[in-house]
Amino acid sequence: MTSKIIALVLIVFVFQCMVKNSQCTVMSCISISGITENEALALLHRNLTQITPRIKCFGACMVENLHLIDGCNLNYEEAKLNFDLEGKSNMTFALDECKNSIHSSERCECGYELFK
Repeated sequence: MTSKIIALVLIVFVFQCMVKNSQCTVMSCISISGITENEALALLHRNLTQITPRIKCFGACMVENLHLIDGCNLNYEEAKLNFDLEGKSNMTFALDECKNSIHSSERCECGYELFK
């Protein structure tokens, strides 16, 4: 249940960010990481059967553009600032759950760990 809440909050955050900041787009991360639009949608909807390094880098690109991580460090306070009052309590809960979830030092792995 907790992972579903976190996934939903991240998806909402992605779309909020796309509206607020034209640089933070799914399409730019698709281009940078070299995945297809279908792979990106499958990741966002948690429908992937195989996680490739490119898909992990797409996840890293998204969370970096959302300022959720810097390298492999969770930007807890900065990430909370990106939400309006309605979404802030859900995002704070999700960030609290993710605080200790990053267990890698490799950029793409770190970013992807927030998506799982």
